[in-house]
Amino acid sequence: IIDVGEGVLELVNPVVEAEEGVQEETEGCLSCPGEYGTTKRPMKVTVRAQDRNGNTFTVEGEGLKARALCHEIDHLNGILYKDKVIGSMGKVN
Repeated sequence: IIDVGEGVLELVNPVVEAEEGVQEETEGCLSCPGEYGTTKRPMKVTVRAQDRNGNTFTVEGEGLKARALCHEIDHLNGILYKDKVIGSMGKVN
């Protein structure tokens, strides 16, 4: 589930089918409270998934939405954003 201000988007078994461009932004995660780091993610992605009824659909995301889609799909594959940090990690006091 993601929500980047456009409403809740539910994705079951999501797969990134296409990536375009690059963005480097600061990222954090509720799984690692108080920590952040810069990651390199695609600027645009196309994701194929199913809804809760098993119907297949495709969604495109650009900018923050692309980053959120990749971040959450990584979770499903056992990857934390910390595994993708370029440079050093930071902490929020």
